[in-house]
Amino acid sequence: ASAVSSPPGSKAAYSAPWPMFRGDAQHTGALPATPTALKVSQAQLSAVLEINTSTTIDFEVTDNLGNPVDWTVQETDANNVVRVVASGTGKTIRATLLAPGSVGKYAASLLLQSYNLADVSVQIQLNVVTELQQVFLPLTRR
Repeated sequence: ASAVSSPPGSKAAYSAPWPMFRGDAQHTGALPATPTALKVSQAQLSAVLEINTSTTIDFEVTDNLGNPVDWTVQETDANNVVRVVASGTGKTIRATLLAPGSVGKYAASLLLQSYNLADVSVQIQLNVVTELQQVFLPLTRR
């Protein structure tokens, strides 16, 4: 028996001139994009709180393609007004803002980092007041 063979072609090995045989799952011939940066759903967190109260704010962190990533966070918080906890999904970060015992404006920031991705900073503004009134406005619709 003789071996099956064909004459050599003009293309380099492993190159196919047809896009359906190379590239991504959609056979477009394009390579998949690579993530380059972290993306947060909120670049700034702000709240108005009464003295000695707290609130939580959830926001998402992904790469710039929308995929979940492993992240670390560094707090810059001289007044100790923020505490960060990861939620169960892996994409969600829960920031708890804690109002101190004195009236004033407080600022903090979070620096989110992930391996091989550009860092992202989230600014936090907290206004602490002695009394906060809730107003309920009815919505009427014709």
